[in-house]
Amino acid sequence: MSGYWLGLTVGRAAIASLANKLGSIASLSSLGKTLFPWLAGNVAEGFGLQMFLPYVIILAVAMVACWLMVLTRSVARSSRFAP
Repeated sequence: MSGYWLGLTVGRAAIASLANKLGSIASLSSLGKTLFPWLAGNVAEGFGLQMFLPYVIILAVAMVACWLMVLTRSVARSSRFAP
């Protein structure tokens, strides 16, 4: 019976870690949803609408770079566990 409880405890610890990571990701996405439009408005007000297209391009490049970083880390991690 002790192995059963040990398994439950380890499972709970793994799930709690995942829940904390997902909560952090959700809170950071909410921060991004408020920060980037605010920044876009300030850039457009300060420099004019001609700066809006470069701002959008910079955000798109940053987003692609982040996804490529996540993808390469995921592929490296999955290839490490491949038989």
